[in-house]
Amino acid sequence: MEQNNKFSFQITSDKNNNFIITFLSNENLLYVNVGKPNIFPQIIYFSKYTLEKLKENAIFYSSNTIEDTIKEIYNNYKISKPTLIEEEKKLTLNIPLNHPKEKNLILEMNKVIRDLNESIEDLYFIINDLNKKLNEQIIVNSTLNNIIAKQKIELQNEFNSKIQEKENLFLSQNNKLKNLENVIIDQNIKIGEQKKEIEKLTDFINQSPNFELKESSFNNTNYLFQNSKIIKFDKEKEIKIRDWITPNEKINLNLIYQLSRDGKNCIDFHRLCDNKGPTLILIETDRGYKFGGFTSLNWDKSNKEKSDDWTFIFSLNLMEKFSRKFNNKKRSIYCSELLGPCFGNSDFGINQNMNSGWSNANGTFIKNRECTNGESYFNVIELEVFQVIIR
Repeated sequence: MEQNNKFSFQITSDKNNNFIITFLSNENLLYVNVGKPNIFPQIIYFSKYTLEKLKENAIFYSSNTIEDTIKEIYNNYKISKPTLIEEEKKLTLNIPLNHPKEKNLILEMNKVIRDLNESIEDLYFIINDLNKKLNEQIIVNSTLNNIIAKQKIELQNEFNSKIQEKENLFLSQNNKLKNLENVIIDQNIKIGEQKKEIEKLTDFINQSPNFELKESSFNNTNYLFQNSKIIKFDKEKEIKIRDWITPNEKINLNLIYQLSRDGKNCIDFHRLCDNKGPTLILIETDRGYKFGGFTSLNWDKSNKEKSDDWTFIFSLNLMEKFSRKFNNKKRSIYCSELLGPCFGNSDFGINQNMNSGWSNANGTFIKNRECTNGESYFNVIELEVFQVIIR
């Protein structure tokens, strides 16, 4: 099992469709999630069971927790051949059991459908949360007003009894009052902004047309380029680049240099990127060209060319990878203390100031400057270097 409270397996239905079934526990419930490999959203069928419901099957008589039921399901799944029946709006999982009283465990998972009512319900939760925060701010303001009133009375009494003796203290306390009043003003501004947000959400609910809302496709929990400014939550490009690097292994990307963040000089590039192992370079120009390269070689300031069999370059506009094509051109990368990253026989390179570069014809990987649409020189608006960690 992956964990005490979770395990998954892949299965083919009676209609020859592949699914991934995941069993997991959460808050004393057994969740059964079903999705398709490499498809988003991943959960398209779903069901949940209480411990009492599961105990209707004899194999769970001795189970005291949801985790116990998951272990029983896992143990029977390992020694049996489960089957999956696919219908229009549900799936039925049949797991043969090694039990004297029960022959099968049958679980049904319903298709996940989100409609407008569910989405409006979510919005009401948001409104309730904003109202709660609004009430908290009102309580804070009331407390501050009470403090101000109390301190004004104390200051007035002290002023009447000992004017000269308490003059400096009075001035100090008066400054504190002004600060508190400024806090109240700021809090009132925030309350006004929150009221406007509530009004906007209320108007949206009242004006929402009758249409079906589906699960968002912008879930970036596992997105490799979530810190990138060049590839902004583009799942297609992420999958393509990952397959170009290593189609059969998982990778992690660590953003170690970003032009707009870390400095516009090759000194900054070498400081952050030298001797970091395999790296992926992404470049975006002011003409809208997006391209880059991958190398397993180390960048350094050796002023030498280096060669391997894994380096390649690519164009994201063309969605095409270019591997080394010309045997007489052995250079994979060129390392210079006065330049940024350079690929091939000047297929493309980045100048010292990191905001411009060049591309030559008849390089190691390409002939006609495909990455820059035939242009010899280009201006860089963003450049990113990712350390590639193969897991």
